[in-house]
Amino acid sequence: MRKEYEEIDKEVLKRNNEKISSYRGLKFLYRQMKRQKPKSTKHYKKEKEIAQWYALAIGLLALSININEEKETEEYQLDSTVYFSLLTNISNDIFSIIKLVDNGLEFQANIIMRNLIELLYTLLVVLINKEKRKEYYDSGRLQNSYEVWNKNFKMSKLNEELFTYETKVFEEGLAGENSEILDEEFRKNLKNMRRNIYKHYSSYIHNDYISCVLSCYSPKIHKSSKEPELNYNLWGAYNYMGQSILDSLNRNMMMTMLYFKKIISKDECFRNYKYISEKNHFLWNDGIIILFMLEEKIKKEIRRKMKKIVVATNNKGKLKEINEILKEYNLISLKDIDCDIEVEENQDTFEGNSLKKAKEISKITDMPCIADDSGLCIDILDGWPGVYTARFLGENTTQEQRNEAILEKMKEFKGEKRRARVKCVMTYYYEGKCFIGKGEIVGRIAEKRRGNNGFGFDEIFELENGKTLAELSQEEKNVISARKKAIENLKKQMIF
Repeated sequence: MRKEYEEIDKEVLKRNNEKISSYRGLKFLYRQMKRQKPKSTKHYKKEKEIAQWYALAIGLLALSININEEKETEEYQLDSTVYFSLLTNISNDIFSIIKLVDNGLEFQANIIMRNLIELLYTLLVVLINKEKRKEYYDSGRLQNSYEVWNKNFKMSKLNEELFTYETKVFEEGLAGENSEILDEEFRKNLKNMRRNIYKHYSSYIHNDYISCVLSCYSPKIHKSSKEPELNYNLWGAYNYMGQSILDSLNRNMMMTMLYFKKIISKDECFRNYKYISEKNHFLWNDGIIILFMLEEKIKKEIRRKMKKIVVATNNKGKLKEINEILKEYNLISLKDIDCDIEVEENQDTFEGNSLKKAKEISKITDMPCIADDSGLCIDILDGWPGVYTARFLGENTTQEQRNEAILEKMKEFKGEKRRARVKCVMTYYYEGKCFIGKGEIVGRIAEKRRGNNGFGFDEIFELENGKTLAELSQEEKNVISARKKAIENLKKQMIF
């Protein structure tokens, strides 16, 4: 073992910047993996079946592309070659990931996953940007293709291009019934999600020998099996069980194919079958039909897995408000599962506090969790009291004392200088998957306390109509509440 490690270490020093694996190192590692091959694949049967259907659907789309039509223009041949190449590579990558997962080569599966994500985002970008098709075509023909690819198809550039396209679609009103979904906050969340997904997979590089060798005999229990089997975590922190890998693959495919179908439905060349040979129309149609079927299947599967969610509260009113929007999920409170836990809110943002609560409670209960954090933010005071709304005077003070302190602090300000907003952040967290929804309402700090129908700072927060939140009925407040907006924004993302 020591001799092998020294050989590997020597290779790391020699080839550190080339990302090339040493033969001796790989031989040793593959020998270990062969001995530790998983005994069962039944725990990811559904995920594997969906992934296989995706590979088939993309393969059908690739086969239907006509790349042998000599009569057509050079532009046509370039476009059809690019589409054929990308679709074929995507289909091959999916099959490769399935095979690697089946054989227990989870680290390698995640390396291919990184490549698959690059191809998926490239496919979307070449569909919406004609110049990128030429660049992709050239990158495959030139000797220094890696440099060309790295220059023109960096993930940050692809992501920015997709964000620009989403903004254009929204501003031109082309989103139709999805115009609400493509609002600015959702577009930013989508951009961040794409960046984080790729950032996660970009950590899987061939050269991480030290992690591999030092963790060869680290046991890991597989939780999803009824009879937990002992698997060896060969790749240390990088190891992901087959179910998680294929589940992630299917979600990424669904997200990309939703986009793909939207784009080609607006592209005259695809609507008129320009790139598809006459005898292969049926292959193209079958591929698209399968994509529609898989979209519904994955959405149902996601909802099934996320069906029971614990909400980090014992407040019946808050639980009822969340339940009204997330009707398809079974929401339960901490009290329902006899969970008596207080998570310290010591972060400096609403996002940080809500994520911390959701993550800690999810890990303790082993269930998906939704948590929120909210507060009053006064513009002239740079957002104060913000995350300290409930405790800026200390722990042992009443809400009445806190409201009086705010009114006292604001008495020198008049008109627009009293402008304030109520902010709320809702976070869903389970097994590393995280979605965040935000909401806010704008108003001002009232001159004095008014109203009896609220709690917290409701009696000092005045809306544009001149009423404080405490002067509204519960029904009126529910319609405009920051929490409602945050939940609705969270719901839009939970299908992914």
